[in-house]
Amino acid sequence: MEDDLGAPRPALARLALLLATVPAVALAACRPSSGPSGTAPRLRTFTVTAVPLLVKEQQAQLPFLVKDFAPGGVLEGKEVYAFEPSTLVAERGDTLVLSLVNPEDDEHTFVLEGRKAVEMPGQSTVVDTVVASRSGIFRFECDIPAHSPYMYGQLVVLNR
Repeated sequence: MEDDLGAPRPALARLALLLATVPAVALAACRPSSGPSGTAPRLRTFTVTAVPLLVKEQQAQLPFLVKDFAPGGVLEGKEVYAFEPSTLVAERGDTLVLSLVNPEDDEHTFVLEGRKAVEMPGQSTVVDTVVASRSGIFRFECDIPAHSPYMYGQLVVLNR
């Protein structure tokens, strides 16, 4: 891609510079709007919703569930729910405000590793506040036996 004298062609040199710059610009655009990592702890707000995936009420629409929920079926005594989103990301020192939404009539709990269960009554929104005091990956789950082991997620706390 050089001319006869061995010097780079101007158009190709500009293209190479542009291609080298695009990833840096794209990464800068992905940074949080309040500043780069390494800044002071932030207040982060998350909405986490309990979502039904395979529940008894769906048996009329999904006939295979009749067998699955029946005695001896793969879902006997269980229902499959999820938390959406199932992964939350913060930095150490951040304060997290969690709006826990349960649009259904079934009760749920939100148990973040090392903390007491937060009750999520049917058709409600409950707010909980957590300080991400240490880095790591922390599991959260609904500890109602009929929803376990399916309903879980993780809080990823990064070092500043």
